[in-house]
Amino acid sequence: MVPFRDTPMTKLAPGLRLGPIRRASCSPKATVFPSVQLFPSVQLRPRPILRYALPWFAAFLCGGWQVAAQDAPASAPAPSPESAPAEAPASKPATEDAPTEREKTIEAAAAESPGAAIRFNGSLDLRYRFRSTEDGQRDQDLLSSVGLDANIPGVGKDGLTLRVTGAFLLDLDDFVDAGNAFNGLAETWRTRARTYLYEAYGESHGDGLLGTLRVGRQMLWREEGIRFDGAYIETARQGPFVISTYAGVPVHLYESSARGDFLAGLGLRIHASKALTFTVDEIYVRDRRNFAGAPDRQEDLLSAFGVELRPGKHWYLRGSTSLLDARDRRQSADLGYTDPENGFRANARILRQNDYSDIPVTEFSPFVALLGNLEPYLEGRVDASKTLFSPVEIGGGYAIRRLVEGGREGFFNREFDHAYGNLNLSPFPVEEMTVSLRGDWWESEDTDFGGAGFSIEKRFGKDFRITLSSDYTLYRVDLLTGEERFRDRQYALRTRARLFGDVQLGAGYRYGVDAFNEYHVADITLTIRF
Repeated sequence: MVPFRDTPMTKLAPGLRLGPIRRASCSPKATVFPSVQLFPSVQLRPRPILRYALPWFAAFLCGGWQVAAQDAPASAPAPSPESAPAEAPASKPATEDAPTEREKTIEAAAAESPGAAIRFNGSLDLRYRFRSTEDGQRDQDLLSSVGLDANIPGVGKDGLTLRVTGAFLLDLDDFVDAGNAFNGLAETWRTRARTYLYEAYGESHGDGLLGTLRVGRQMLWREEGIRFDGAYIETARQGPFVISTYAGVPVHLYESSARGDFLAGLGLRIHASKALTFTVDEIYVRDRRNFAGAPDRQEDLLSAFGVELRPGKHWYLRGSTSLLDARDRRQSADLGYTDPENGFRANARILRQNDYSDIPVTEFSPFVALLGNLEPYLEGRVDASKTLFSPVEIGGGYAIRRLVEGGREGFFNREFDHAYGNLNLSPFPVEEMTVSLRGDWWESEDTDFGGAGFSIEKRFGKDFRITLSSDYTLYRVDLLTGEERFRDRQYALRTRARLFGDVQLGAGYRYGVDAFNEYHVADITLTIRF
């Protein structure tokens, strides 16, 4: 129940303002405030699709798939409890779901260690966070996040892979005034403690027609991120074709009930040659709404088309276009060149987001906790980096964003030019030390302004590291409060030490000052890897 909005170019313009936010109806308290939700609420009720899918899943694995062994997967990092689950991910290539490093490690372990026993690994973060402003407003929270990967050999081709990630938040303050700077979505619920489940699925691969079967809470990438509770099936490649289908209940990260919601999709990937791939996806979403000004039920259909060309080992070209309920939605093109052997990388991107008037219902946007409208715009970026010689690497880029078709500048909608350059020195001036320098120049309708930043990190073997940094941006969105910070400068100090084994202790402090306010953030984090 959020618009198909475009991912902001955070690499281009970190902190680009998204504006005051209208929240969907998700709790009995206030319905409008400037904030973003940090965590999805856990829906512990069994979904109807899972009640039918799980027995079929087990019977299918036991009855038809070839048995093979699997070693343990790579470590699963726990998700950061401070980051909104919808913000983090940048859009993946439109052509297919590329395997992650974790998945590659799992596959390699399975090939090299037949007959291995069940193994698992992951991590647990426990964090205390304190925030304050110069006018005396304060906030204290206890946060925890966990990530777990496991593999059970002897099920399917590569074993049965299990993955769980989640988070817990305990708000130590009770804000009664809606104007508190640290009011967020967590403060609208009756209880201070919230538990959130990001992923919880089982996945296995077969040798026959069916290549992949995944059941549970999961996320796909089809131009945007799709998080849902349900089943995903993908065929093994048949000639040039791979077909995928999935269905379930969308995971509304900000709602207390998903009753009446439904999601289903069908995709086709065509490998025209070793270098050329086409994709077509149709995704249907149904959402039941209860907040004022919207219908009780709305349905949307996203049609996405993609192409990827890799003419050589260094070059790639990607393009995509999409329709929302037959209305022109978005077009993008990416051109890149990478040469690791010579330390050179360059890429260019252009994106056009077209106007739409209705509020769609999908979860495909990083702004899943927000409601609002984007003006149509055109965005472009070029950047490059080159290792000249050890320890010197240089880089730079230029970004431009313009509103089109009469779009008006305001919240969620900014025009700017942004040029930047950086110098990385590693190791410098001593071993296990890295120094980075950055310069920025911004031009907007209201101001032209330059800034500089730096980062200095010193490592002491594997047991201790300390980092001092500073950065500046013309526009920055505080994802914890939804506030826009203008001409925002931040200074940060962070340390991390290994106490023993796989137990680490980290601490950090950040001081920020913008055109209107000063703020402080301090935290202590205990990390356990297993």
